[in-house]
Amino acid sequence: MSRLSVTNPFPLGLLRSRPLGRLAAAGGLILVLVGGPANGALASGVSQMIPAAAHVHSVIPTISPATLQTAVIGLGYLDQVTANGTAPLNFRTFDALPPGLSLQSSGVIQGTPLPTALRSVTINVEVFNADGSATAQVTIPVRPAIGPTLTSTTLPPASIGTLYSEKIARTGDGRIDFTSASPLPPGLDLDLDGTIHGVPTATTSSAFDVTVQAVSFHGFGRATAVFTIPIANPLRAPVFTSGSPMAGVVGAPYSFAPSATGEPAPTYSISSGRLPSGLQIDSVSGLISGTPLEALTARFSVSATNAAGSAAAELSITITAAATTPPTTGATPPATLTPTPGSSGVGGTAAGVAGEGSSRGTRGTELAETGLSVLGVVGGAAAAALLLAALGGLLLAASARRSARRGA
Repeated sequence: MSRLSVTNPFPLGLLRSRPLGRLAAAGGLILVLVGGPANGALASGVSQMIPAAAHVHSVIPTISPATLQTAVIGLGYLDQVTANGTAPLNFRTFDALPPGLSLQSSGVIQGTPLPTALRSVTINVEVFNADGSATAQVTIPVRPAIGPTLTSTTLPPASIGTLYSEKIARTGDGRIDFTSASPLPPGLDLDLDGTIHGVPTATTSSAFDVTVQAVSFHGFGRATAVFTIPIANPLRAPVFTSGSPMAGVVGAPYSFAPSATGEPAPTYSISSGRLPSGLQIDSVSGLISGTPLEALTARFSVSATNAAGSAAAELSITITAAATTPPTTGATPPATLTPTPGSSGVGGTAAGVAGEGSSRGTRGTELAETGLSVLGVVGGAAAAALLLAALGGLLLAASARRSARRGA
């Protein structure tokens, strides 16, 4: 075997034209086996090694796939017939495609199926290159368009102050646009593609029923449904649940907590009137506490307020004075009238009478003064009795003075 040194590979056609010769690839060289003297300078049985060309031979193409994606009447269509083989590849068909579609030489089938394309179509597609061609059947399914359908009417709950995003489930061909025919929860919006999103704001409703329309952009129809969007934490206006305050005493610690329900929790304030001196209200808990400094009945209004509204409660607190101990008075001993000694006879008798009258007058005056002084301390029946005793003492004193003047 001899090796020839060549700068460029022989053209493929030239190597093939050698009579009785055949080609074989061997490590980047082409081995030419010569079968006879017809090769000119090469003797019979002599082989010659020359560099191999980049492509020894071409590949005849084969087509795929056998079935393309479904074409929908009225919707734009795009698919590709493919083949393996040495490029460039060219495609063609002599059969009729569904009305509105066409086959490009690159294998692309595109267009918009017309309403007259009522059934699937199978066509013969030919692909060819420099080395040959191949033909295969390719099927293009065709169907009418399906209008929009809304498949679910319940959405997940939304929470006030929390980001919300949910897409409405639907079926149907092509582009479908969504609109709302009724209000959504405050803070939420409906996008054209059916996505409800946003951050819900304050609302007192526990759920919203939203009417949604789905309309085919291509004219394939429309669908309408009512969707329910629950609100996980709706606002609730305050409502007072506490009773009336108890009474208090001057100088004694006092507390009372007016309470109200609501979402969120309300704050408290005195909206009219005033609290007894020494008491104050906590704006967060509503607790009224402190040490009263005065005896009175205070009337006032407590307001509970949150984002949903407010409520008021009319209340009153009675503060009484601290209890006092009345002074202790001793019992007055019974009066004893002692005759005044005097001379015997009339004079003595007169003097005795005069002395007795004077003593009675003095005692009556004392009784009167005692009754009046005690009257300022003791009330009720005891005061009445003392008053009568005082009057009796005054009368006794007056009578004694008259008797004394007559005796003199």
